[in-house]
Amino acid sequence: NYPVFLTLHPAVASLAAGNPTLIKPSEQCPAVCKTLAKLIPKYFDTACCRVVLGAHEQVKLLLQYHWGVVFFTGSNRVGRLVAEQAARTLSPTCMELGGKCPCYIDCENENEWWDWQMVANRIIWARTLNGGQTCAAVDYLVVPEAIVRKLLPYLVKAVKSQFGDDAYTSELGRIVKAKPHAQRLVDLIREAEDVAENDSKTGEKGKKPCEIVLGGSSYCLP
Repeated sequence: NYPVFLTLHPAVASLAAGNPTLIKPSEQCPAVCKTLAKLIPKYFDTACCRVVLGAHEQVKLLLQYHWGVVFFTGSNRVGRLVAEQAARTLSPTCMELGGKCPCYIDCENENEWWDWQMVANRIIWARTLNGGQTCAAVDYLVVPEAIVRKLLPYLVKAVKSQFGDDAYTSELGRIVKAKPHAQRLVDLIREAEDVAENDSKTGEKGKKPCEIVLGGSSYCLP
């Protein structure tokens, strides 16, 4: 349901402020597009709120006009194109784009109140929300080397606690389009596995080997 939220959240704010609103849902989510195109005209006057379906060609046509505000959620690449088009009509933009989101764990003042499982639970929740496809999803952890081995079991436990042993039947979010997005993620996992396998064979002195702690490409459906 995340595409529904991302689409309607700014639309609700716009309507609440008294603005006529045009909604262009992502063509990557055809079921959401179909549902919004059916329901919005049912509950809103078309002079108040409309839904336009289509892909980049339709967006280019829409951006030929001046808008009070253009709100876009998506990738940096498409965001640049939208901003460029909007600038030609001096339409202001508000964009929620992707980026890097590291998580730094400062345990210098660790005491008896420090809860490692709570730390791990929050990291896994933030990483896996909506299948990891959020701007605030944790990209990687920055932690003191001395506590890496201490933290790993808690992370593994957090994954199993939140999603169980069988990922296929869990509440873990799914990628909307299997190709090419899901396949790209599988390829990244396989790339890490190749590095880990190579490190185990070469065993370069002084080099910290890459290691797969939980899961792997074998867990991914073809």
